[in-house]
Amino acid sequence: MRLLPVTGVLRLPITVGATAAGSPPIGRILAILAAAVAGIVLGGLLILFIRRRVTGAGAGDRAGIRAPGLSSGFTLDDIRTMHEAGEISDAEFETMRSRIIDRARR
Repeated sequence: MRLLPVTGVLRLPITVGATAAGSPPIGRILAILAAAVAGIVLGGLLILFIRRRVTGAGAGDRAGIRAPGLSSGFTLDDIRTMHEAGEISDAEFETMRSRIIDRARR
């Protein structure tokens, strides 16, 4: 170990490639920190995967692909109300109704 002079009266031991006695090496600390971050990320992905399996989200839902003009939140009552209010035409109502029924049958 070589000693490097420090301004003033004190001389502190500074080592090259090793650490002072009793302190953990910085590389080990970084490795533990990286492993912790990787564990958190993998845990989050695992939770996301399990949540999607449990809720039954389809492949189209995961990719963000939905039928045009039809949100996954519409029910038959919703489209009946929109049809009665004149917000959607007869053709749109029939199309949306058939899509909802097809999804329910799957």
